[in-house]
Amino acid sequence: MRALLVLALALGLVAPARAQTVPGAPSAPLAPPSDVMLQRLAGGGAELVRRPDGTVRAVIGARIEGSGAPGPRAVELLERFAPVFGLPSGARFEVVRELDAHGLHVVRLAQRVAGLRVLGTQAVVRMLPGGAIEHVAVSPAPAAVAPGTPRIADASAAEAAVIAALPSGFRALGAEPFLFGLDDELVPVWAVSAATPIETSLELVLLDARDGEVIVRIPRLLDARGNVFERNPRSDMNVTTEVELTDLTGTGLIGRYVRVSSCDAQAGTGCAGASYAEPDAMGDFLYPPQTGRAYDDAFAEVNAYHHINRVAGYFRAAHGFTWTCGPSTTLPVLVNYTEAPATPYDNAAYSPGGSSCGLLLFGEGNSGDFAYDADVAYHEYGHAVTDALTDILGFSNNTLGVSYLPLAINEGTSDYWAATLQGDPNVAESFSDGSGLGSTGSLRVIENDLRCPNDLIGEGHFDGRIHAAVVWDLRVALGAEEADRILYASLPTYLSDVDLSAAASAMRATAVTLAEMGMVDASAPAVLDGIIEARGLVDCERIVPLDDEMTRRGYSGTESITGSIGRRIAPNHYRIDVPADATELRLFIGRLTFSGSYTLHVRPEVPVRVASRIVSSYSAPIGNRGELVLSASSDYVLPRCATLYVAVQVDDLTTAGQSLYNISAAMTRSGDPGATCPTAPDAGSGGADAGSAAADAGAMAASSGCGCRAGRAASPGLPLAVLLAGWIARRLRR
Repeated sequence: MRALLVLALALGLVAPARAQTVPGAPSAPLAPPSDVMLQRLAGGGAELVRRPDGTVRAVIGARIEGSGAPGPRAVELLERFAPVFGLPSGARFEVVRELDAHGLHVVRLAQRVAGLRVLGTQAVVRMLPGGAIEHVAVSPAPAAVAPGTPRIADASAAEAAVIAALPSGFRALGAEPFLFGLDDELVPVWAVSAATPIETSLELVLLDARDGEVIVRIPRLLDARGNVFERNPRSDMNVTTEVELTDLTGTGLIGRYVRVSSCDAQAGTGCAGASYAEPDAMGDFLYPPQTGRAYDDAFAEVNAYHHINRVAGYFRAAHGFTWTCGPSTTLPVLVNYTEAPATPYDNAAYSPGGSSCGLLLFGEGNSGDFAYDADVAYHEYGHAVTDALTDILGFSNNTLGVSYLPLAINEGTSDYWAATLQGDPNVAESFSDGSGLGSTGSLRVIENDLRCPNDLIGEGHFDGRIHAAVVWDLRVALGAEEADRILYASLPTYLSDVDLSAAASAMRATAVTLAEMGMVDASAPAVLDGIIEARGLVDCERIVPLDDEMTRRGYSGTESITGSIGRRIAPNHYRIDVPADATELRLFIGRLTFSGSYTLHVRPEVPVRVASRIVSSYSAPIGNRGELVLSASSDYVLPRCATLYVAVQVDDLTTAGQSLYNISAAMTRSGDPGATCPTAPDAGSGGADAGSAAADAGAMAASSGCGCRAGRAASPGLPLAVLLAGWIARRLRR
């Protein structure tokens, strides 16, 4: 059976028959690695990418010579130098899979603690053609392991508990035991894959093995929008082009690399797969496009086959990649897709598969047929490629809460593949709804001036435009062949929690190596350095500045992930520097969608922390539109000469669904040139917190006399707001 997890695909199967007693592990912080250990690992010329605690996240440009099989060498290196990477003593790794990309050999590994694999914590070791290790990256697990014996003792019990928690109609496809980092410790979980009978509404459910409670439900479809002609109906002015359909091996649209059929939901038997396109007497498939919704559209089958086969051919020719599932190289594709008879489905997706191989599906929707746009076909196939090469999560979780930047890397990568194949940075022109994301009438534009963190929204498809723009900039500078090669060769080195900065760093390291091998121009690393700096991707965090008094747009996060392990804290945090002569700060927030009710958390000098509780110095309910006033006379005194951090809690996320909001700040200053900073930064009557142990007492609630006002709402800004509301309703609620 194919691996259950899109977020940890190919971590492999672990199947103990009974629950295990998981011993606790020391939770004392690790000492920073010694200079001697670092020198032995990296030598004199390597670049070390460190975490704030001094441990190493990545070693770039090393030349660690050795002999023997790549897998055992990678394991030995990681276990020998565990303290360097912030790993506890006795950390163990095992090889998940090995990949080749443009002459480089990549070993992907998973960490094992107390006999179980740790979900989402990985390591990558990349080797040069001669065998020297030149790149190492590690995502470590928390040091502490929750003690005790899990109550959910076997896979059957885990499946039963999950099915009882899901809506009716789901069935379990399998359960595997793992450890999962939650609230600064590792807890035993069951990862249960579940699906509706047609196996396209897939979810991965993490079940706490200690008490049988669902920790998080993770949708497993990767979404995009589009349809197809030579390009799409809009760009081609509804004029079709007759092309040759290559690589066909069967009597219908069955080929060596692609197998296309239609969803047959109209009969009420699920998406069993029917074929409406049949060859004529000359063996041709010459069907006209349909107008309006048609769930038996043969033209959709033909166009989907042509474009998926084209993109598959590109990856074979340019990168030596062929999609496989077991012995098969034929990717299943469903068009005219709908989940219920005569019910439009406004989406397209790559599904990594549950108990079967992965597939692509293209909906027959209100906004058009998603099999009619080449960009959508190329984008979705790009997800299949990424899924095969790396284990990017749809999200990550740290002290700022849940982030969707890993999804942004996945989506931005797929947008780039669509754009480079078309030679056009405008993605999916057929599905532009005037929302403004595509400045020339497309769904998204990857030739843009977006930067991190100022232009972060918090949602993966939108923020992925920054990652796609980095590669497009590189394409403009070096040409498509070299930019494509650098991106493809970088993918196997991405860790599951990759963000914009980490992806840029990995691409830069890959450019250096490929340049040394003569695979790309010698100027590539320097060109990429300039792009990364211009895009603000050097150590960029998802903390957006409010100092410039611009209105920022934010996204709530999903109900199933942010609403659970994320404590309802929106993905983006915010910061504002308070000057010495500040007398008042007003923080404005207003929803842009039908749902959205918010609480603001503030904390001086250090960001609001999200763990087992929300740690802030002061919190105030704002509702769906209003303001928080901080001054010398407010309940929480404005902290002068300090950096004030702000987090948005989405109070109605789990009850009303996802939302978008605007947030801005207005600072009032006295203009007194003699204003001086206090001896220590003003703490406010709510109690300043600089990260001491007392901070973990949790957020202080706003009193009835707080400086909150409901009179002024944040400006809705661009007309994009209302249109994004509809976009969320159509596409993200899944």
